[in-house]
Amino acid sequence: MSSFADTGDLLGHLIGELHNFEQIAQYLLPEPGDLPRLPGVDVFGGTLALNGTIGGDHIIYVDFKQRFNLPARIEDAVARDRFDIAEQLRRCQHMAGIVLIDVSGHCVTDALLAAMLHQAFLLGAIYELDMFGGITVVCSRISTRDFISPRARTNSWR
Repeated sequence: MSSFADTGDLLGHLIGELHNFEQIAQYLLPEPGDLPRLPGVDVFGGTLALNGTIGGDHIIYVDFKQRFNLPARIEDAVARDRFDIAEQLRRCQHMAGIVLIDVSGHCVTDALLAAMLHQAFLLGAIYELDMFGGITVVCSRISTRDFISPRARTNSWR
């Protein structure tokens, strides 16, 4: 049983939820100050949603010295006698990266998946830096079927 008095109330609620999600998704978009700064390299890129303000395409700029407090990580690695990790982290001070996420589709649910990958990447990057001193490529392609259980695949979206 629904707590909404009528269909109009439900529709208004759903529109409000969609608007809220769109506002949250806007915070994941890179701002001009997020662009990596490397001597002799100009970086620019962005996404333009096909339908509205959000979609399944996403970009993350990674400027290690801006985002991950490398001096503190280097100091921690040295304190743990992990000079190999400290050296790798020093190299990261002169590196940057770009993560491109292209989720099939242009719906709100595709934007949600891109947002989840955004957060998972940044969390994984912290662990990679602390454990290895750099970020390794974990995967270059993830399929929708990787996220859907075999039983759900047989019962859905035909």
